Amino acid sequence: MKPLDLLAIAPHPDDAETFCGGTLAAAVAAGRWVGVLDLTEGELGTRGSVAERRLEAVEASRILGLHERANVGLPDGDLANTAEHRRRIVHHLRRFRPRTVLVPAPVDRHPDHVAAHRLALDAIFASGLAKIETSDDDGAVQSAFRPARVFLYEQHQPLGQPTLIVDVSATMALRLDAIRAYKTQFAASDGPATFISSPAFLLALEAKARMHGFRIGATFGEAFLAVEPLAITDLTQL
Repeated sequence: MKPLDLLAIAPHPDDAETFCGGTLAAAVAAGRWVGVLDLTEGELGTRGSVAERRLEAVEASRILGLHERANVGLPDGDLANTAEHRRRIVHHLRRFRPRTVLVPAPVDRHPDHVAAHRLALDAIFASGLAKIETSDDDGAVQSAFRPARVFLYEQHQPLGQPTLIVDVSATMALRLDAIRAYKTQFAASDGPATFISSPAFLLALEAKARMHGFRIGATFGEAFLAVEPLAITDLTQL
């Protein structure tokens, strides 16, 4: 498998599209190898079945141009920072070998999003430990691996002062199309009303992206926070 340049880890199908889909699509457009790792199948969601959400994820992946997508199959509503949950994520990290990983920020309204933050960071660390053994699907022992960079992506709650804002002006439409591919979740007329099914939800996402874009002189932007300091030798490189 070709190593990924960029991997987004998401608690549920649709989270990567919702919160950093423009960045993923921009990386694809730049010729990077890009993927998403969903931790759960969203089986506890008020709307939509697992089968429906799987099909929606396939369509959203096509819209963004993703090269890889996998689902860890952890229990929705019960993400826990246990050795077993970490090991299952490590398996995928060592399989995809991403250079840069996007992880949910630590504060959010959804408990799974909060839990996914620490679980993903600890799995990334564990992936670099050679004595934690995992195997490929064919049974071959995987080698230890740790990404070069990890960034936190903003969710429902404001990120605060971001480390960087990615210009997604050219890919914001793709991000919105990918979100709308999850018809069971975002179609206001289908099923019981939820926090994300309201038309105001997508309007708020667009408004936030416009705000971030304005800060960098662009139409739309997505905000990220670096987990570790960024090393450079010349400030003028920025």
